[in-house]
Amino acid sequence: MRTIDDNNRMIHLATQVISELGITAESLTTLTLKLKLSFLIAIPDNTCLYLKGKRLTKLATSFAEAARRTTRNDQDTQLEVNPEVEFLCLEASDYNSIIQRGELRKKEFASVALFDENAEITHLDPNQYAKRYVTGNDSPMYIEGAFFSYLRQDATKQPLLEKSIIIRFDEIYISSENLQAIKKELSNKEPAYGKFKKEEWTSTMLAQLNEASTHFLSGESSNADKQQLVDEIRKWFVHHWPGRGEDLFDQAVNAILPDRLYKHSPHREVVSEPVRYKYNSYASTALILINEKAKECWQEMESSTHKKFPKRDSIKKDLKDNSRLSAKLVDAAATIIRPDTQK
Repeated sequence: MRTIDDNNRMIHLATQVISELGITAESLTTLTLKLKLSFLIAIPDNTCLYLKGKRLTKLATSFAEAARRTTRNDQDTQLEVNPEVEFLCLEASDYNSIIQRGELRKKEFASVALFDENAEITHLDPNQYAKRYVTGNDSPMYIEGAFFSYLRQDATKQPLLEKSIIIRFDEIYISSENLQAIKKELSNKEPAYGKFKKEEWTSTMLAQLNEASTHFLSGESSNADKQQLVDEIRKWFVHHWPGRGEDLFDQAVNAILPDRLYKHSPHREVVSEPVRYKYNSYASTALILINEKAKECWQEMESSTHKKFPKRDSIKKDLKDNSRLSAKLVDAAATIIRPDTQK
C-alpha cells in the first residue's frame, strides 16, 4: 500500500492522511482553516458541471473605452465545464459538517481543480476558469459566479436538472502541495503539555506520552466515544513511534486514558494530593505514576557512581508492587521512561 510519503502521488485520501500523521479529523480541519487550504472530491460519473454567473467583458483600460461600454450590461451566462476538470474543491467548513453529520449534500462549489501538464493539481475559481477556457471577441472574459452540479443526461435536449452531490468522509482528497503545507505546520508546532514540564528526567517517549494526554484529553475530544478515542490515540503513537511493537502502542493508550475509561486503572488515592496537584487535571493516575517513577529512576542514576539507569527488571518489579499497574503496562512503562542516552 502506498503511503502519503510516496512522491509519485499527487492526491491523497484525507482518511489516510489522518491515520499516517496521527492527528484527528478535527485537527485536520483546524489546520486547513488556518492555512486556507481546500479539500477535493472527484466529480461523480453521472454528474456534469456548469459555471453560472455574470459574463463580463475585458476590463476597460481608459476612460474613453469605459464610456463606449456604458450601454453594455453584464449578462447572465451558463457554461458547461470542460471535461478536463476532474475535481470539485471543498472548504474546511464543508469538511467539518461531514465530520459532524457523516455526509454532506452540496451542489454549489466556489472552485474546481484538475491535473495540469506537469501532473500537479491546479485550482481554478470562476475567473481563473474563464481565462483558461472561455474565448470570444472580448477575450479574456471575467466571470463572477460558482460551479453547479447537474445530472448528466443523454443527447436529447431535456431541461438541465440540478443534482446535489453526496459527499462522505472517506471520499475526500488532499493535494500533495496542501499535504506538505500541513506537515510543515505540524513540524513547526511546539508540543503542548499543559501543566506538565519536560525536564532532564523526561525521555522523548515519556514527553510524547504527556503530549498525547494533553492533545487528546484536555479538550472536547475526551468526550468522544471510547473506541473512537482509543483508535485516534493509537494512530498518534504509531506515527510518533515508528517500528515499535503493537503491545507498546496498546499500553501507551492505556497509560493516558482517563481512569473512568481504563478498567485496570489504579485507585486515584495511590497518588497523594500534593503530587496530583503538580499534574494536569486530566492526567490519568497511571500517567502520574509513570512520570513519578521516571523522576525517581533519574535521581537514582544521578546519585550512583557509574551513572547507570536502574535495571529494567528492577523498574518493573517496583512499579508492579507499588502502583498495581498491569504487567503489560509495567513492561511498556519501563521502555517509555528509559532516558534517550541509555537506549
